[in-house]
Amino acid sequence: MPYLLECFRKGEMPILKTPHAVWDYIHVEDVAAATLAALAHPEARGVFNLGTGQGHSVGDIAEMLGDMLKFKDMDGLRAQINAAGDRPMRRVADIGRIKEAMRWKPAVELEEGLKQWVWN
Repeated sequence: MPYLLECFRKGEMPILKTPHAVWDYIHVEDVAAATLAALAHPEARGVFNLGTGQGHSVGDIAEMLGDMLKFKDMDGLRAQINAAGDRPMRRVADIGRIKEAMRWKPAVELEEGLKQWVWN
């Protein structure tokens, strides 16, 4: 993401090697809230996957950031993403156990987290 932000702020086209790779992006405030929830629930033991349980592709993130920063060549960016072909990579956390054990779920949506990061 820092690479994308730097490119868009300079008005440069980023090179996306894996725009179709899907990852689970979680906001730092949600990580902190999950940690506090674990500390508040002494019966919660073991390993918990931490994430949002939702995946977003690198291309989706690039488009969101490009739109936010009013990148002038969004058509070129979308063409690059579409030309990349299908490279299925997917890493999304299964957060069922932490939701059940601690009634925790992430509060910051991806787009809101990106806005906070970009404009702060």
